[in-house]
Amino acid sequence: MKPEEYKNTRPIIKIEEYFQGHVKAWGMLQDRKGNVKREFEAKMFGSFENNLLILEEEFFWKDGEEQKRIWKIEKIDEHNYLGTAPDVVGTACLLYTSDAADEGLGVDLGGRR
Repeated sequence: MKPEEYKNTRPIIKIEEYFQGHVKAWGMLQDRKGNVKREFEAKMFGSFENNLLILEEEFFWKDGEEQKRIWKIEKIDEHNYLGTAPDVVGTACLLYTSDAADEGLGVDLGGRR
């Protein structure tokens, strides 16, 4: 899947609007074979000002671990964002077109594989 395949679809997601205020999420991590390794629920709170989204995340993993992360996501143009967080290696590059996204990032998993 490539985000540009979805550029004319609806709804159009603007992360600075989507993550404004309180947001709940849930999901899973899979290995390369598609096996579910971990599941989580998350609470997030975002605020956007001067092309900068501050996104506070709290993860509640099914195995009992709790994790917090604070993203600083800079809006570069209508479709491109750059994000940093203390446990993210380098800068996350995000490309959004309509309701699809392509994200490239490296997260320190604390030795977990």
